[in-house]
Amino acid sequence: MPFRRPTIVNPAFAKRSVDEVSFKDRLKAKIDRMKMHERHGRDFLRHDEGNSEFHRNSRAELYQKLETLITALGSDGRQCVLRKLCESARARGQGTFLQELLRVVFTFPKDKNSAIEEHKLYDQAQDPSKDCEIMYPGCENFDVTSL
Repeated sequence: MPFRRPTIVNPAFAKRSVDEVSFKDRLKAKIDRMKMHERHGRDFLRHDEGNSEFHRNSRAELYQKLETLITALGSDGRQCVLRKLCESARARGQGTFLQELLRVVFTFPKDKNSAIEEHKLYDQAQDPSKDCEIMYPGCENFDVTSL
């Protein structure tokens, strides 16, 4: 009788013998997501309290540097930055990659109680109900992408 190689079944493709779990058992094993997350107390919501002021300060520093740069280029830097803040608050819908990037840069983080006067100017500039051209007339024909 000639040699016959035994068939080898790869365990990854073999049928497993697993007891079928009934529908009732599956319902019992369902995890109550509300109870699972309840014990964590949502501490992550409190982490944002200190970060808000940090982000506002760093963004205000960036705006001050942009004001200096724009003033050096011959326009009114303060008016141009405030106008771009105003325009970014009024922008609706999704724009191009560059427009979205500029909208992120010219969006001042919100804070309920800021005592810094400089921050109040930036907050007021982001009021979407105001007309940007009338509020900030000192910045005409200035394109941020030309920087």
